[in-house]
Amino acid sequence: MPILQFRLGDCFRLDRIYGMYMENGMPRGGLHADYGATSPTAKAHPGEYYSFRDNEIHNGFVVVTWNLADTGPEHGGFCCIPGSHKSNYKLPQQIAASPENAHCVVIPKAPAGSAILFTEALTHGTAAWNGKHQRRSLLYKYCVSHIAWTSRRVAIPEDIALTERQKILFREPADPYRHFPSLFDAA
Repeated sequence: MPILQFRLGDCFRLDRIYGMYMENGMPRGGLHADYGATSPTAKAHPGEYYSFRDNEIHNGFVVVTWNLADTGPEHGGFCCIPGSHKSNYKLPQQIAASPENAHCVVIPKAPAGSAILFTEALTHGTAAWNGKHQRRSLLYKYCVSHIAWTSRRVAIPEDIALTERQKILFREPADPYRHFPSLFDAA
């Protein structure tokens, strides 16, 4: 939670959750950034941002990918261009067309049980899966409290008792502090 607080501030919510799996021989996915110069919505809309000003990082959307199986250069899986979230330049076509041949594209080693945390402004994608085992990952996507990236909401689990702090993560989007409480006031 402290890392999410550092990236998103005191008021954020769980926007969506989904899983990914890959079998041996499955092809790569395209490199993309969900906002910034390379995104399909290159003229960033409010909330779609990664900026640094006044000695603070401001970010609107962060992903935590939990790896349920080993991933890395020898297997495939998550890949990215480190530092690209700070770029104001479009992804060069030669890198987009052949990321496996681009030295700037990294496939981090991530053993089962580890998490990869990244901003959606980072140029990222999925490397071809060469592992003998199945790739399994769970993606938890968090955003600042006043933003929603989908009209669907993550449902509160009905058969699990949640703390008040956990319940806040499932709230409807709202203005921070006035209509959406801090996740850290009572923590």
